[in-house]
Amino acid sequence: MANSYFQFKQFRLEQALAGMKFGTDSAVLGAWANHPDPSAILDIGTGTGILALMLAQRFTCPIHAVEIEPEASAQATSNFKNSPWATRLNVYQQDIKTFEGENKYDLIVSNPPYFHRSLASPDQKRQLARHSDSLSTQTLLKKADSLLGEQGLFYVVVPSLSANEYETLTAKLNLFLQEKLAIVTVEGKNPARYVLKFGRKKTPHQQKVLIVKNKTGDYTVAYAQLLKDYFLIF
Repeated sequence: MANSYFQFKQFRLEQALAGMKFGTDSAVLGAWANHPDPSAILDIGTGTGILALMLAQRFTCPIHAVEIEPEASAQATSNFKNSPWATRLNVYQQDIKTFEGENKYDLIVSNPPYFHRSLASPDQKRQLARHSDSLSTQTLLKKADSLLGEQGLFYVVVPSLSANEYETLTAKLNLFLQEKLAIVTVEGKNPARYVLKFGRKKTPHQQKVLIVKNKTGDYTVAYAQLLKDYFLIF
């Protein structure tokens, strides 16, 4: 029987109650998202709390995590309490649409629902975690725009087919694409996901590629370097 948790170097992620388990998308986003000196961080749709925990390991500011699903929220709360950064991590069990926050945030991250108008999962928790009917792209972007500070950065991981939609919708907001990271799971394949970085400044965006595994099935040096502070195997 598989463990109900994933053990990191500095914390343990329990995930038995969550609809969506920890995966490559969250690993890359949590390690890639950055800011020179954030005073407050927001994780939209925290699930197990993985992104908030990864960022708490690197930054010393308060981190707020919003999660609509009660059991996932309870799981994140437990994971936060059992981490070394319990005093800086807070979970808000509510819909992000009604979340106002105390102040603007310097760094916002999200691994949002990504299946749109597809067959619903019989597991309601998994459906909330996966289906964009619970949080549309437009709603997410508008909320990020309203909560992001003037020097703030917003990072989101999306399926490859959704990247253009994000770029189109942000053109109507005060958010500009600054970086686009293609996540290639196996060398030679097309990107499965993109990490998009948005900010307030309009500049030509950088395009980068991260290959997770090479053709022999081994993790690449670049992926190992990115996750070396988190994963026990590196």
